[in-house]
Order: sequence, then C-alpha cells, then structure tokens
Amino acid sequence: MSSLPQAGNLLFELYSEEIPASYQKKIIEESDKILRDAMQEKNIEYDDIKVMGTPRRFSVFIRNLRAFQRKKEEIIKGPPRTICFDANGKVTPALAGFATKVGSSVESITFSPEGYAVAKMETGGRESISILGDIFTDLLLKFRFPRTMHWGNYDVTYARPVYSWYGIFAGREIDPSAWSQHEFWKIIKKSNFIRGHFILDAENISLADAGDYEAALEKRGIIVDPEKRKSIIREKVSSAAQSRGLNAVLDEDLLDEVNFLVEKPDIVMGSFPEEFLSLPDIVIITEMQKHQKYFPARNQKGGKLSHHFFIVTNGDPVAGAKYIAAGNERVLKARLSDGRFFYESDKSIPLAEHARKLQSVVFMEGMGSIHEKKERVKEVALRVRAASALPALEKIPEEKIRRVADLIKADLVTKMVFEFEHLQGEMGKIYALHSGEDVDVAEAIYEHYLPRFSGDDFPQSSLGIIMSLAEKMDNIITGFLAGKEPKSSGDPLGLRRASLYFIEILLANKIFLDIPGFLESISGIYKNPDMASIWGFFRNRAVTIYEKEGFATPYIRAALFAKENKDLYRQYIKLRAIKSLQNNEDFDALMAAFTRMANIVTKSKIAPSEKVNPDLFRRDEEKTLHAFYLELEHRISASREFFLEENYRELFTFISGKKGIVDGFFDHIMVMDEDISVAANRLALLQSIIEAIAHMLNLNELK
Repeated sequence: MSSLPQAGNLLFELYSEEIPASYQKKIIEESDKILRDAMQEKNIEYDDIKVMGTPRRFSVFIRNLRAFQRKKEEIIKGPPRTICFDANGKVTPALAGFATKVGSSVESITFSPEGYAVAKMETGGRESISILGDIFTDLLLKFRFPRTMHWGNYDVTYARPVYSWYGIFAGREIDPSAWSQHEFWKIIKKSNFIRGHFILDAENISLADAGDYEAALEKRGIIVDPEKRKSIIREKVSSAAQSRGLNAVLDEDLLDEVNFLVEKPDIVMGSFPEEFLSLPDIVIITEMQKHQKYFPARNQKGGKLSHHFFIVTNGDPVAGAKYIAAGNERVLKARLSDGRFFYESDKSIPLAEHARKLQSVVFMEGMGSIHEKKERVKEVALRVRAASALPALEKIPEEKIRRVADLIKADLVTKMVFEFEHLQGEMGKIYALHSGEDVDVAEAIYEHYLPRFSGDDFPQSSLGIIMSLAEKMDNIITGFLAGKEPKSSGDPLGLRRASLYFIEILLANKIFLDIPGFLESISGIYKNPDMASIWGFFRNRAVTIYEKEGFATPYIRAALFAKENKDLYRQYIKLRAIKSLQNNEDFDALMAAFTRMANIVTKSKIAPSEKVNPDLFRRDEEKTLHAFYLELEHRISASREFFLEENYRELFTFISGKKGIVDGFFDHIMVMDEDISVAANRLALLQSIIEAIAHMLNLNELK
C-alpha cells in the first residue's frame, strides 16, 4: 500500500458459516492476548485492540494502528577478533561476511572489550499491514477446535467453511498481495464489503473507515460486540418477563451460549400447558434450558415457576412471532410429555427398589459395580465421622449414614436421570422425599455430589458434608487403583478437581482431619492402595489452594512437611497466622535463626546431650535462651490438642518477640566450646528448640 498515512484504524473480519457457540466464545476470549503479545513482539504500536464476533463473524478492530513498525537499534555480535584477520592482518571472509550481514563496511566494524566484532544495526520499519498478515495467519491456524473441516487437499482446517475475509486500514481496503502467501489466503477470497444479516438483510455494507464497523452493523440490528449483545439479550428477556409480571430465570451459561447463537437478538414469548407444572421445577427448567435454549420465568409474587418462557431469536420476529412461538411450543410440549412419563414411571417404584438394580451397573473397569461403590462410600463415610474433630459430624447417627449410602446412587437407574444425566442427585432427593425417606437423608443424597463445578454450592448439612467427603475420597482412591491418576497430559476422571473440593470442604467447615492417618484407616476397604502417593497428591493440591490465598510458598511447604498432625485445616489456620505477621521482620529473621540452629546441630561432630543440664550453663544468655525454650514448649503443649487460629497467632507473636534473646545467644556464646560437655549441652539446648519448632514448621523448607 503506497503513500500510507502515519496511523489509522484497521478492521479485519472473517465471515463463515455458523461456528458452534462454545468454539466462537473461546477463540474470541483467547485472541485478545495472543494479538497483543504478537504486536508487542513485532514492535507494532497502536492505541487499542478489540476482538469481537457473532456466530458468523470473527472481527478484530485496531484503533490508531501505526502504519510502520517501530525501528529498533540493536548491537549485533559477530566473530572473535582471532578469526577476523589472518596472520598478515588481512580481513578474513568471517569479518567480511559479518559486515555484509549487518549492512556495514568492514572499516565500520568495532570490537568489544571481550574481543568480538560488533556493529549497530537498525531493524524494523516494515509496513504494519504486511506483518499483520503473518500475525492473523498464525492466529487463525492456532485455533484448536474439537472438530474441524478440511478444504479439499489443502493443509488448512477451520471449524466451519469460511466464505470470505474483509480488511480495511486508514480508509483503504487491504490489498491481499500485502498478506502472507500461506495457502489459507489463497483459498479464502477477499470481499469488498461487509455482509448484513445472512437471511433478513441481503444488502452489503461499504465502510469509509474501520471505525464505522460496529455502528454500520448496528443500524441493521446486528450487534457484533459480544459483551454488548449479551447485555441486550439480558435486558430484553428481563423486560419482556417483567412486563408480564414475571422474573426471568437468567442462567449465565445459557446467556453465554445463546449470545453466540444470534447476531441480531430479539425476543418471542411462548407458553406450555399449565398441567405440566405438576412436574418438579428442575425437570421443566432443564428441558427448557439444556435442550431448547429457552429462558424460564417465575411469578413475581411467590416465585412459582410460570408456564411462560422466552425464546431469543436471530432477527426481528414481528411478522413471524406467532409461528416461532407455536413451533417451539410444540417441541417443548412433546419433551415435557416425555418428562412426565419418566417422572411418573420412576415414582411408581420406591427409591430403595431402584437401588437394588445397582448391582448390575458397572462403576469402573476393575472397580466393581455401583453397588460395590456405594458400599465403599458407606464405610469411608463412617470413618470420616469417627476421624473428624468436629462435634456436628460426630453426632450424626450411624444409621443415617448407612441409609444415605444405600440410596445415594439409586437415581442413576431411573428413566429421568438416564435421559438427563446432570440431574443425578437432584432427582434422587425428589424421589427420596416421595418415597417417605427422612428429610436429612434426602438432602444428603443431593449434597453428596456438591460441589460439582467451580462456583457451585457446597454441602450445607452435616450429613451431606460427610457423604460428599466420602464420595470424593472414593473417586480419588479408585481412580489411582485403576491407573487413571492425573498426569501432565490430562486428568480423565477429574481427580484434581475432586481433591481440591475435598480440601475446600474441610477448610470451609473447619474440619480437623489427619489425612495420612485417615487414609491408613480406610486402606483395608481397598485392594493394596498406594496411600503415600495419594497423600502426596492431596498435599500438592493443598499447595495450590494455599498459594491462591497468598501464603508464601516456603512457609506452605514448611507447614505441610512439619512433624505434627497432617491436618490440612490446621495447616491452613497456621499459615493464616503466619500471614498476619508478614510485615513483622523479626519473625522472618527468627525463622532464619532457627534454621541456623538446625544447621549447627546437623553439621556438628559432637553429639548433643540426651537432655539439657542447666548446671552446665556458664553465661546468662544460655539461661535466658533455656527459659525461652521452656515457655515455648509449655505454650505448644498447652494448645497442641486443639489449635485455633488465634492460638497460632499468639504463639508466633510470642516467638517473634524473642528475637533479642536468640540474637543475644549467638552474639555472646560460642556453641562449640572447648569443653565437650558444655558444647554437647549447648547443642542439646538448640536441638530442643528445633524439635519444638519442627512440630509446627519444617525448618529444612525455609533454607
């Protein structure tokens, strides 16, 4: 492109057949960072980048793009002086070649103090448009879709067929010849215009400037900015519902999906026969949200589910609204009829009868049936109750745990859950109540799956907490036994997630549970489990959680590898107490001093005495340090049975206040005294302090 301005707006649009919603959302989210990183690497300056898209459009707008790449002066290092000249002092091909490479004369080449040829070389200054061709090529070819399509025999893939691309910079359409010669651009034709709605608006759109792109499409009702489009959908659905005395049920995942199913959003209301409201709400809502992509609504008064629902259309539905509504109503009515059949059929049999079918359902290859799984979960749950230091869990009657365990998987063999797998647990609760089961038991059937995903609810009832922990522990152990433990290449059973949720439940409910001890207590339920590996797996997940809390990694490891009870909640409150002292320089300095003590004892050729003998003290600093040790041991012993965060905070505050005592000892005492008995006694004193600290923190991790 000749006689370019210094800067201007740029637009790139790829126009294709409809891309699946999840694909398009992902590439738009990922592209912003990829493009910014590429522009920085290539020294291309601009004011802002905005990545947008609809089901058919992938668009990049770059505001105030500089026409030329920023120039950069670099110091280029060449061959050593020893090979730049021959024995007669004449220039060798090595130096001549280097001069040619950097575009300089041999006479201009200088040498660094280290003896290497060096030259200044100016790089950059290329047209930004030509570089962007490579950047966009790399970007589009980086996209990885679950399913892709090939163009004939070409080595090009994309999610769906691409019709064309359009590009404009500083008011001028981009010349395809300025772009990469990759075959992608040979296959995809260049368009001279922007398309309107693929059905409702056949008229093409010409742009005077890239900055007109959004407004030009919006005049045709097409909202290309996904955040704006989502906001419009939310507002239109909410307004349509409120105008009828309803509140729309706005599920965020459904909003995200519908947002990438339309580019010209509008709303149509439909309804279904009220007789179907006898079905559980979750069944009706699932039919609407998961299968039909409708937004349900509830009455503003009382919150009861309404028989009205809202459809997001891709275009102005005024003329055909009644036909759109009628067609969707027919489909939903048929699906609700199926749901009612499943529901009534399932209810005709008590949940306990369904549970008997679990013996013939395989859980996992080599891990027996679902019946065997729920029997394992039962035994693990009973041990959770016994091992946890939480009165609310200890008080749960054994018979309730056994009853929940017998029923937790029963809904897996119901017709409803067979059709809607994600309703497992929720339907189990509904069927349990219908069968006359205890309310606590029914709630725990649902809660034992929680949390199922990031942001999901946690179990709230004590019975639900026990069952959730037992279920997740069984999943983890059986996953390891089946050889499906997480590896760098993947985590097919989601065991990392299960362990994270297990730990988060412990922390959220302040449950003291010695994980290695607990694993040992349940090892007999399984066949030769490697519990040491499983504890290491939990420990690594704990590090992830603690790091997100902002705890320092050395202290995390020091806490997790300490001698005392391997209780993750106890480690958590210990780390919170340490974090509260993060601005206390004396605490860190004292930890360093304790580490010094450990090094002295470890490296000493003299063995410490079996116990400290105060009669061998020669200086007041020894007596003072010994008094500190006695008080430290007393404070630790007094609270060792059941630590609270404030106990740790008080203890660590006490320790940090004794820095002067430790400094005084090292400033005035030579540990390795000429008298071996005195030296051994001093080593015993240091070792006593180290042993006391080691119960709480592994000093080796602080080195």
